[in-house]
Amino acid sequence: MAVLHKLQRRLVKESDKTRMTGQLTDAQERIILHELDALEGFYDRWWRTESSQVHKFVQVVQKWRPDVSERVIVDTITRMW
Repeated sequence: MAVLHKLQRRLVKESDKTRMTGQLTDAQERIILHELDALEGFYDRWWRTESSQVHKFVQVVQKWRPDVSERVIVDTITRMW
């Protein structure tokens, strides 16, 4: 959940520089969280360092927000910790 809030703030900043929409809607957030709930171990602390888990997170976010680049998502995750 914290990652999505951080991503939301990052999208607002990045939208000034790119063609991205500067908002992650509540509906998109709920859908993304629902899909992340299905990922085994997502809420475990270890998932952040596992590249496969990060890749899955990027896939889920880009499924609902294709305009958000992988770089922005990965940077958001790595800057949190």
